[in-house]
Amino acid sequence: MKEINILNPRKFILAGKAEFTIKNTETGNGYHYKVTKAKSGNIYFVEVKGGEFTAWTYAGFLNDELCFVRGKKGKCTIQNPAIKGLLYALKREVELPTPMFMHHNGRCACCGKRLLDEASIILGYGPVCAKKYLI
Repeated sequence: MKEINILNPRKFILAGKAEFTIKNTETGNGYHYKVTKAKSGNIYFVEVKGGEFTAWTYAGFLNDELCFVRGKKGKCTIQNPAIKGLLYALKREVELPTPMFMHHNGRCACCGKRLLDEASIILGYGPVCAKKYLI
């Protein structure tokens, strides 16, 4: 799949079931993320893979003020490079500046279903979710 830069990182991350990658194109370093909204409240659970994490690892959560909290079971502190990258992207409402690059991993940011058609792949949202979430 061609890597397409996400134009509004904040909106994408907070869509509900975002799965994406943030990488530095100069160094080649990068992390994969899953950010899932809790069923109630404005809490987002964060999983990370890459760097020291060879498998998906629960990092912690974003609270209702979008501050990262490790919690009891989280494996990352706010000083971890994966979390620093996530928080940096979360502050952005326009695409990340070079050399940073953020792209989705082929799933709708809202519902998590696999994206199949070209328009959905470009947007990062399936057709039904795009109509609800992007308008």
